[in-house]
Amino acid sequence: MCEFGLISVTPSSYLQHEQWISQEYLWHILTDVSNAQPTATIHQDVKPSNIFLCSSNTRSAHYPRVVLGDFGCAISLTGIEDEPSDGLEGFFGSELPCPDNGLAEEPDEKLREKLVGICGDKWSEGAICCRDEQLNALSSNLKRAESIISACPACKENFFNLFCTFTCSPDQSLFVNVTKTVPKGDKLLVTELDSLISNGYGSGFYDSCRDVKFGATNGKAMDLIGGGAKNFTQFLKFLGDKKPFGSPFQLNFPRPNAEDFPDMKAMDNTPKPCNSTDEKYRCACVDCAASCPELPKVSEVEECHVGVLPCLSFAAILVYSILLGLLIVAVSGHVAYRKHAQSRHERMRLLQDSAPSDDEDEGDMVHNAGMLDRPQRNYRLNNWCDTAFSKLGRLSAKFPAITIGSCVAVVLVLSLGWTKFAVETDPVRLWVSPTSAAAEEKAFFDANFGPFFRAQQAFLVNDTSPSGPGPVLSYDTLRWWFDVESQVQRLKSVRGGHTFDDVCYKPTGDACVVQSLSGYFGGTFSNVDRDTWQDDLMACADTPVNCLPDFQQPLNPKLLFGGWNETILDAEALIVTWVVSNHAEGSGAVERAMDWEESLKGLLLAVQGEAKDRGLRLSFNTEISLEQELNKSTNTDAKIVVISYIIMFIYASFALSSTGLSWKSLFHNPANMFVQSKFMLGSVGIAIVLMSVSASVGLFSFFGLKVTLIIAEVIPFFVLAVGVDNIFLIVHEFERVNVSHADYQIPERVAKALGRMGPSILLSGLTETVAFALGTVVGMPAVRNFAAYAAGAVFINALLQVTMFVSVLALNQKRVEARRADCVPCIQIRRADAAGVNGGVAFGSNEDGFLQRFVHKTYAPFLLGKNVKVAVFVFFITIFAAAIALFPEVELGLDQRIAIPSDSYPIPYFNDLYAYFDAGPPVYFVTRELNVTERSHQQQLCGRFSTCNEFSLANVLEQERKRPE
Repeated sequence: MCEFGLISVTPSSYLQHEQWISQEYLWHILTDVSNAQPTATIHQDVKPSNIFLCSSNTRSAHYPRVVLGDFGCAISLTGIEDEPSDGLEGFFGSELPCPDNGLAEEPDEKLREKLVGICGDKWSEGAICCRDEQLNALSSNLKRAESIISACPACKENFFNLFCTFTCSPDQSLFVNVTKTVPKGDKLLVTELDSLISNGYGSGFYDSCRDVKFGATNGKAMDLIGGGAKNFTQFLKFLGDKKPFGSPFQLNFPRPNAEDFPDMKAMDNTPKPCNSTDEKYRCACVDCAASCPELPKVSEVEECHVGVLPCLSFAAILVYSILLGLLIVAVSGHVAYRKHAQSRHERMRLLQDSAPSDDEDEGDMVHNAGMLDRPQRNYRLNNWCDTAFSKLGRLSAKFPAITIGSCVAVVLVLSLGWTKFAVETDPVRLWVSPTSAAAEEKAFFDANFGPFFRAQQAFLVNDTSPSGPGPVLSYDTLRWWFDVESQVQRLKSVRGGHTFDDVCYKPTGDACVVQSLSGYFGGTFSNVDRDTWQDDLMACADTPVNCLPDFQQPLNPKLLFGGWNETILDAEALIVTWVVSNHAEGSGAVERAMDWEESLKGLLLAVQGEAKDRGLRLSFNTEISLEQELNKSTNTDAKIVVISYIIMFIYASFALSSTGLSWKSLFHNPANMFVQSKFMLGSVGIAIVLMSVSASVGLFSFFGLKVTLIIAEVIPFFVLAVGVDNIFLIVHEFERVNVSHADYQIPERVAKALGRMGPSILLSGLTETVAFALGTVVGMPAVRNFAAYAAGAVFINALLQVTMFVSVLALNQKRVEARRADCVPCIQIRRADAAGVNGGVAFGSNEDGFLQRFVHKTYAPFLLGKNVKVAVFVFFITIFAAAIALFPEVELGLDQRIAIPSDSYPIPYFNDLYAYFDAGPPVYFVTRELNVTERSHQQQLCGRFSTCNEFSLANVLEQERKRPE
């Protein structure tokens, strides 16, 4: 309604203004003005800048009414009352205003109460220029912004003041100017206008909101309400830009100046600063840098560098250079001295003129031969070990049944611990010590706040084209992906029939949290317009608060799109996250979640094929994916372990057989192969390795130490290698004793062989056991458990080798001397050579093998050469120095991609995660032993209120966050 005073003028005065001649509706305007009854003269200068149009319910619908004036209303922010739908523009549009230049008027009591409730007490008196419908719209729009900026009272006050003044100020026409209108049937709708705001108010308004945080996204509120504006002009422009989900008309905020706006006056209210001394408007430190306390400076510990090199690297290079220099000097001096001594010796011989005698010619040979026969020095420890192992070997050889039975019984008893066998597959428990600070804090958090959410995430990437990555978004892709998300919503788990709605996280009621671009369109593809979807998507990404999903939290575009710089339309990756509620481990809710996640994995694996057909690539990961793939790796490696043991058994059997059977002996009498082969001995050696692993696993499982995947994959290989080495040593030494002491009885020969090799096996076994035992002090469960199991397996393996294997070796020798077949001792091979009886050797079997000849005649002489010894020493010292120098370059941490097979489906997901996802994991700070119901303790923690302690936990953390890295 426009029931305000009109100017008393004649229609001819309007015709004199040239800017009006082109108006098609001029005559209607003049007719309406000429027929009007003026009640007051409020303006004497009639021109287009002073004329506004409005619809009047009391006038003809075909003739808009003219009202003039500088001191009154400019526009009505509601639609046309008699036909509201005429004021809409498009599906996403809001009602457009109509021009209104009427005078402000006093509202009724109910309208005044509503205005004060929205805009504050300063509107409790005076005329206003808005109606009830406008206040309803204003209240609805401000509430959307209030949830984002309410943490900072100053920002909220300035924000509300700006739009309350724009909507209801009685002086609205001084700073608001309608610049464009469009006819809609027989009405005019405002499509663009200017609002003048002073630089001081604009700058202060922006500064009060610049640092406000929005907890839901853990980001700045300015990213949501201002599009990430860097100054107040960008902020105002973002607020005024016409958007499908924002302003229905273009609202410009030009800089005020007398030339362009001679008859207007900019709104120049005094903005509230965020660090206001008034506690009512003062913002917290987290939302206002000016309110933060100044923390003491931290003395930074600078890393030690010499130039560009770390001090450790520099020291390693320096020490290496000094040692290398000293070595060069020493070798050069030694060579020079030898040459000088040799030259002097030759000169003396020439002076003496004496020919060398035969004894002198043979002197070196005689001297070297004497070195070979020189008695070695005896050590008490060596003598004791030799005697002890000789006795042990003699007893084991004399009583093989008792020895073997005792060893098997002990292993069986230790293996009873398998009843408590458990495998640890949780990656967190594998790599984090339960007594570490991080684990204890997480346990406290889970116990008091509940476990962290279970995230299922997928990346849809357009990087399959030979030309390289490209934009992933298109209308057809959106239509297909909306259908995929619909399938996920309808998906039922195989075992329990659970849907996503049954297991999802619902923070605000019945709506599940799904972070996807579909949330911008209400999760329904019917809201995606083929012609405007790009503009609609850009508008939502610029102002997520205008496109809230069902769970009513703004969607940060950085969490939805990857691989873009300027505009999300160029994004190379689309990111979707389904959030599932988490519960205590082992609970029914977790079982239901895992059941649904298993079904989700199957669906997304099928969708990968659909994406490939579209020229796209889909990668994904569920909460159970990593653990499942780790288990899958172990199951696959079990086959490799079995194959390795078979191969090692074959190799060990042939290698052990070669110690008593040569090719010459085999060709002379092939029957010797059936007697001299040692397949049974090799199988017993492999069995001993397995027995030691079984006993170690049983022992530590009994004490509650869980087996890890590393133990299952590594220890069988490790113990196999160590065990087979010791078997070769014992058998080879026993064959040598058979040759050198053929007249001894078998127990004596076994005792002599074990007396020589036993101390070496003992010392190497103890060294390995102690080395691994030291690893048990490491807090990381994967390392600690591996070290414990390895130490036990190595120690038990060494004990079985010097007892059980020695007994089997004695029995095997009795079989050989009785000319009985290997593996089938009940069969006697009478055609075999009898030379092996009583410790003798078969024809040709005393010859050294190829490997022994190579080491004795080629490798050892070469390695002991003077120049080679120096080169070997320099080579290994160089490697050691390089390792020390490069130690500072070692990166800490564990890449999850290393822990799973290279062909596992989460590998592309992790690659995409590192390439396209810009957000990191959340960080929580939890306090203990505080009574949060006491105000003093609340003030020590809080940071969102002006009454919080200056150095509260939140304020200190905020300031620490701002410290430079």
